Amino acid sequence: MAQHQISENLIGAVDVMLGRDRGMQRMDLTPDGFWKSFWGLLLALLLDAFAFGLFYPLFAERMGEAAPSRFVFIFGSLIASFIGYAAAMLALFLLCRSPDEARGFPTSLAVHNWSRPVLSAVVLPLYILIIAIGEPGQPTALDTMLGLAIMAALVVAGVRILRISLLLTPGKAIGYFALTTLVFLAISSGLESLFGLTRG
Repeated sequence: MAQHQISENLIGAVDVMLGRDRGMQRMDLTPDGFWKSFWGLLLALLLDAFAFGLFYPLFAERMGEAAPSRFVFIFGSLIASFIGYAAAMLALFLLCRSPDEARGFPTSLAVHNWSRPVLSAVVLPLYILIIAIGEPGQPTALDTMLGLAIMAALVVAGVRILRISLLLTPGKAIGYFALTTLVFLAISSGLESLFGLTRG
């Protein structure tokens, strides 16, 4: 896929997450563009793997002897995140009951796919900040504040993506976002526990 096509799709995803409808016009939302949107997931995978690799030493210090190996941490975190994402998109598909929403789902999925590396790129500096000031033991107050900031950004961006890509009312977009997020958290948390990435 050409670099300028990737750039245009990423810029379009940024516009959508900022609440700008014009972002949809910058993205390739054709049937061929739908399949190309999975390049976005590959970019997100690479960024997330890099972030998890950076974060592992601090994670290992906090987990102590219960910490899994670096490979298991990175691999398990990626698997948990992406299977959780797939489950959330399946939940969205099931929520799209009306004909208009069902027709718009592939477009919404493409927008979500391209938004993933953008979100990963936004979160990466926050990971680096947490690592730079992090200490062994329990998470610090700053960790919590940064976590809340990340969550707030994800909520706002996620609701905007649903509202614009599926032409939903704000209330319905919030409801769909809440339900798909619950599915994501349930699946990803369960897998993280399975890989030993949480305290027992």
